[in-house]
Amino acid sequence: MLIPVIYKDKRHDLVKNTRIDEFLNTDKIAMFHRKNGWVRVGVDPVRTKKNEPYLRGANRRKG
Repeated sequence: MLIPVIYKDKRHDLVKNTRIDEFLNTDKIAMFHRKNGWVRVGVDPVRTKKNEPYLRGANRRKG
């Protein structure tokens, strides 16, 4: 499946959904499109890194 993305330099592209994590982890994209609309990286909720443990309760939100 191809996902529309907007890179930080304003270029538009379609990337494989399997590469979204890579682009998020390397801070290459500014936005990507989900079924319910555009996600702004650093502003809207995105996937958590797989190596971070899930925190429960009041401490789950950082900052």
